[in-house]
Amino acid sequence: VDFETRSTLDLREVGLHNYARHPTTDVWCMAWALGDMEPAVWVAGTPVPDAVAQHVAAGRPVVAHNAPFELAIWNNVLELRSGWPHLCAEQTYCTMAAAYAMGLPGAMEDAAMAMGLHTLKDKEGRALMLRMARPRSALPDGMPVWWNDQEKLDRLYAYCQQDVRVERELHKRLMPLSEKERRVW
Repeated sequence: VDFETRSTLDLREVGLHNYARHPTTDVWCMAWALGDMEPAVWVAGTPVPDAVAQHVAAGRPVVAHNAPFELAIWNNVLELRSGWPHLCAEQTYCTMAAAYAMGLPGAMEDAAMAMGLHTLKDKEGRALMLRMARPRSALPDGMPVWWNDQEKLDRLYAYCQQDVRVERELHKRLMPLSEKERRVW
């Protein structure tokens, strides 16, 4: 899974805990795939996909790059506000942690290149995601104005899907964490 989010807070300045719990933090979309299926996109405001809800509720594994982010957004935004099933830390697997354990770079783009993957991160899409993560402007009363242009949203969804493709290929190539590393993670 991979989320694209937005907030009036800067994640790097306030940290994940504060970011995920802030009332302006919300989700634009989530790309997801089971096995080798083409990544699908869930869009905010729609119900959790049945296949995703069943997978998570059954305690099956959920893989993400920098999985603590997906875990925090899932449980603090989607579970609390939209009734999604609880995602347990024990069922998440982090490709960033596995990359670090192999002495590879943590950034998904760099880890993918170090592993010689042909599926790479979308650099232009990343620039758009960074723009859309912050408000476009603010109303006189301070309320944020978000980027709601459908062309930009569609491009963001495609970017998110590409991230899932890269994560999946990384997951296939990286060694799993040892039992001890997994407990520490």
